[in-house]
Amino acid sequence: MGSESNHAGLLMRFIMPCSPDPVLASFSPSYSVGRQKFRDLCARLNLELTTFTHPLTGPDDVELAVDAVRLGAPEAENLVVVISGTHGLEGLAGSGCQVAWLQEYGARDLPKNTAFLFVHMINPWGAAWGRRQTEDNVDLNRNFMDFTKPLPENPHYEIFREVARGALGGQPESGRVRALLGDYDRTHGENAIVGAIFQGQYCDPLGAGFGGTEPAWSNRTFRDILHAQTAHTRHVAVIDIHTGLGPYGYGMLINASHGDSLSLKVARDWYGANLTAIRADPAGIPYDFAGDLCSAVEEMLPAQTVVPVALEFGTFSTTDLVQLQIEDAWIQNCDNPEPGTATDIRFRLQEFFHPGTDDWCEMLYFRARQVIGLATRGLASLL
Repeated sequence: MGSESNHAGLLMRFIMPCSPDPVLASFSPSYSVGRQKFRDLCARLNLELTTFTHPLTGPDDVELAVDAVRLGAPEAENLVVVISGTHGLEGLAGSGCQVAWLQEYGARDLPKNTAFLFVHMINPWGAAWGRRQTEDNVDLNRNFMDFTKPLPENPHYEIFREVARGALGGQPESGRVRALLGDYDRTHGENAIVGAIFQGQYCDPLGAGFGGTEPAWSNRTFRDILHAQTAHTRHVAVIDIHTGLGPYGYGMLINASHGDSLSLKVARDWYGANLTAIRADPAGIPYDFAGDLCSAVEEMLPAQTVVPVALEFGTFSTTDLVQLQIEDAWIQNCDNPEPGTATDIRFRLQEFFHPGTDDWCEMLYFRARQVIGLATRGLASLL
């Protein structure tokens, strides 16, 4: 009996560890908790933070800010840039990966001639208020444009916006929204819906996928951070963490460089068959787009070798994503939404972009650590 009892006790200790799992403890349920974890860890590691305070505040008047920290020598020729929160609410996942990596590697000796830059919650307003967009309803990943030139048109959105507005009459009902999306899909095809939402549009400031009419605060802040940190670099790897597209927990690597670019060639050398090159393979994406952060880094640093990827972690179905974007737009545009309805939509948004289950968070960090490692080794091969 005693040996059976001891065996059961050992088994329970294996199943239920006595101390919290450091990876799971790195993830947070909100912007304010995630930011505090990031800042507290940097303080424990004696890392110097640079903070860019947002002009607005979050729920309960909490301060909103972008926190950036650099590990490594200022003169390092290689730089790995890891970004969270480009799409606001999606930053909860990126923040967890950043904290977990810093917890594991922050006190170790870094590779020679390589530095790491962590940009935490580049869109703090969206992260705090539970939206992908910025305070101006701007999709930051469609905002890195030259606004002195004519902006792209999105014919898919012009058709879709009337469907979306029809779905938003009165209080939104999920079943009604889904039925309208089904009708649109049967008439125009799924690619039209995906293009309407994700291509970006510059004609409807109140709608989904709005790219803006000028650089957003987060856009300007990111440019300031990057230029301040790249004076001595020759090679830059960018990893911009997102969630919402693809199989649950799977980390897809996306490169938006053009097919004949050095950036894409190097990215393929580093990441191999794991890389999805969406501009080099037109069949891989049913629409064109502009204004994304990764492509902007290549434009901002023309004298450096820049290898940018978006690391996209899957959650649930694309249909659910499109429906939530319509309902999210309704919350922003409705003068007096019923509190229960608005709360339910916000809850479903967070559940979609940050499921937060143990297995999902573990998969995220395993993949993020792997990709950061591949980028670090890739940079070393360029010297």
